[in-house]
Amino acid sequence: MATSLEACHVACSANRAGPGVISWGRGTLLAFGSCRSVILYDPQKRKVVGTLNGHTERINCVKWIRRKDGSYETELISGGSDKTLILWEIQNEKMPFMSMCLLMASLCGVTPKDELLSGCLKQQQT
Repeated sequence: MATSLEACHVACSANRAGPGVISWGRGTLLAFGSCRSVILYDPQKRKVVGTLNGHTERINCVKWIRRKDGSYETELISGGSDKTLILWEIQNEKMPFMSMCLLMASLCGVTPKDELLSGCLKQQQT
């Protein structure tokens, strides 16, 4: 007779890349880099609600992009040792849209500015 298995606990931890690897938005979600993925954790539900994959090396920084009107964030930036900056956008409470930008060096921190994002997106389109 086969024994059934059930996952009772799954753990992940933030990368040891400094304080920039974790970002708490105005909403309920905490975003952090764990290995090559961005983890979205909802502390009210006490569970991981999303895993964003796209980096090929360690994630060093994650930052929610604050909205000027004070509403919940819908965009998230992640950067890592793979020299990639990824802009994630929530659409209908999911994160299907991803825009990537190849950088010249690994990224260790982000300060979201309109110039940085538009420059990244222009570079990607050329």
